[in-house]
Amino acid sequence: MKKIIIYALIFLFLLSIYKDLNSGSLLSNLDTKQETVPINDYKAVYLKVQHGDTILSIIERINEKNMDRMDITQIMEDFELLNPNILPEEVKVDHYYYFPTYE
Repeated sequence: MKKIIIYALIFLFLLSIYKDLNSGSLLSNLDTKQETVPINDYKAVYLKVQHGDTILSIIERINEKNMDRMDITQIMEDFELLNPNILPEEVKVDHYYYFPTYE
């Protein structure tokens, strides 16, 4: 009986981790009450994604000065506009994509 309970707890634990990683619950806890700048003007940069890069890490690297006032949802929308056939979750290593640079 103890083995069944232990296996059930391990299964629930793994299921919980899987749901957290796939649903984006870690991102939903971010504080979104910061001042944001409306973004209408941006230029696109064509960059290769390296191992360990995310869309936000690349955009932070190319927009060092403006990142503290920008809205993450707007950044993701701009990325999707520049790359209409690619979902942000489907970005692949060693592929080139357009990334917005903000002034």
